[in-house]
Amino acid sequence: MPWWYDQSPPQNRRWWERIPKEERAWKYRIRTESLSERTGITGHAWSVSGMSMTPDGVLTLYRGYGWDGMSFLALDTKDSQLGSAFHDALYRAIRLGLLPGSTRRDADTLFRRLNQESGMPTAR
Repeated sequence: MPWWYDQSPPQNRRWWERIPKEERAWKYRIRTESLSERTGITGHAWSVSGMSMTPDGVLTLYRGYGWDGMSFLALDTKDSQLGSAFHDALYRAIRLGLLPGSTRRDADTLFRRLNQESGMPTAR
């Protein structure tokens, strides 16, 4: 079982949940304590609501962090959630001025890697 799933019973518990439309500012939110991923983007340290980054490039998303899921023509499926959460967080950090625009390529690379590790077909 991938590390980002809850290890507690039942075995199929997800680390994310869909937010009901009437409560929605975002489509999904993280329901576990936190998720961390090495991004390859180093030299930046910051912490804002729902996310933080260490100078060695570890991005952490905390419980309650919200995001919109996949964009454009892609479908929101279980195998796209992890990649879309971290991708959205990195692009949000770029928009907030926490990361330079030159890190977009790193965000896109991380997105593809996480989707592939989650089982998403590459032709999608």
